[in-house]
Amino acid sequence: MKPTRTFEEPRVLIFIIAYNEEGTIKSVIEDIRMYAPYADIIVVDDCSTDRTEHIARSKGVPVISHLTNSNTAGFAAVKTAMIYASLYGYDICCQVDGDGQHNAAFLSNIIEPIRRDEADFVIGSRFLETQGYTSTKTRIIGIKIFSLITSIIVGQRIYDVTSGFKATGAKIIKLFAQYPHIIHDTNEMIILASLHGARVTEVPVCMNNRKGGKSWYSFSKAILYPLRTLLLILAVVTRRRGA
Repeated sequence: MKPTRTFEEPRVLIFIIAYNEEGTIKSVIEDIRMYAPYADIIVVDDCSTDRTEHIARSKGVPVISHLTNSNTAGFAAVKTAMIYASLYGYDICCQVDGDGQHNAAFLSNIIEPIRRDEADFVIGSRFLETQGYTSTKTRIIGIKIFSLITSIIVGQRIYDVTSGFKATGAKIIKLFAQYPHIIHDTNEMIILASLHGARVTEVPVCMNNRKGGKSWYSFSKAILYPLRTLLLILAVVTRRRGA
């Protein structure tokens, strides 16, 4: 599974988070290859029960498979990908979800600020320019509230604090790989990265409606989400201050 590419350009890894996405994984891989042919691709499969893993392997993509479903909206898979990227010395690591929501045409927008050494952590934001799919009205209200909280903590305005379409540079890859806890949300990632001196920025992207798979968020989880997020933010800040 170890990559063998050797050239002077930054080594880019695009990892696809997947759970029961047999209907979309093939097109997601093909789109990434079209728009980012310079990048290596892996799939981190969170214990799918369908043909997701088989289809990804049939497209020639390495798959890291969790033995049990993490039930963390894919964030355990993010941790797995960061460990892999750190182990194999990647300079840039970019997350794409396997459900087709993340438009591969915007990959270069997310990767370029890190490639140009202008940022360490780049968020593909749905709210810098209103275009494409955003979210439900209820979730947008929640995002704005946590955007305000996160912005106050990190000392800069962050608009899209739940976007899964994001990229990290080598410094933050190592930070997330070695962090002793699973990072459960993008809010946490932004705060943790910022508190460790990362240059965090947002770039506008256009996202698609979900094309397949099933959302991790249920009605009950949506109700508990605000409280859970507040506790997780508090935990990150407390751990950092106690370090």
